[in-house]
Formats: sequence, structure tokens, C-alpha cells
Amino acid sequence: MQQVRRLLAYLRPYWLQFAASVLLMAVVGLMEGFRLLLIGPILGSVLNPAKQADAVRLFTFPGTNHGVYLQQFIPSHFHNVLNVVVIALVGSTIIKGVCDYVGNYLVSYAGFASVARLRNAVFDKVLKQGADRCGNFHCSLIFEER
Repeated sequence: MQQVRRLLAYLRPYWLQFAASVLLMAVVGLMEGFRLLLIGPILGSVLNPAKQADAVRLFTFPGTNHGVYLQQFIPSHFHNVLNVVVIALVGSTIIKGVCDYVGNYLVSYAGFASVARLRNAVFDKVLKQGADRCGNFHCSLIFEER
């Protein structure tokens, strides 16, 4: 556990980028779930022309009768169910793509910067060691020849 804490100390200056990437990846997961929720309205209202619905219910909160409707997320001038579902699909895909790209960029930035700080710390430690700490027969021969 102590080694993990030491490694996380190198990530500490980049905690904001790391936390933002975690939040953006959570948005990516939510958008994936939202796209799965849209399958119900597509099969129920869009592909079945006999069933005309003014409001597309995505889900109902358990224990209550309060539902979440797709029209709450889409501008009100779109009235056709097909238009509402298409805009929701395209919008969720764009949001998912942007959040995925920025989240991956931020986690890569934080990871590569942490590894660079770790490498610099190891390099500084090696440079500050004296020749007597080499402990290698080959190193001692090199330093004795000079």
C-alpha cells in the first residue's frame, strides 16, 4: 500500500485533469445508457405508426409515478416523435464522442506527466549518487582508471 501512495504522489499535481477525466468517462457511460433507453421509443412509437404518442416516456422512477420524458431534453419546437428521437440519438452520440475524446486526452496527459515526473526523480536520484555507491565491479574499474 505504501508503494501505491508513493506513486499517487506523482499524480497529485494532476488531480484536476484526472478527476475531470473520470467525470467525463461517467458522462460517456450515461450517454451509452441513454442511447439504450431510446430503443424503447424507437420500437414503440416511431416504428409503430398506429400508436401515436405526444410524450415519449424514457423511464419511471421506482416507487413513484413520476416519469422522465424525452421532450424535457429536446427543444419544444420539435413535435414529431421521430424528430425528437433522431435528435436525441444524434445529440447523445456527439456528446458521447466529445466526452470520450476529452476524457481520454486528460487521463493520458495526467498519466504521461506523472510518468515523466517519476522518471525525472529517478534520474536525479541516480545522478546524485556517488561513485562509491555504484557497487558494481565494472563501475569501480572505470572510476579507478581516471
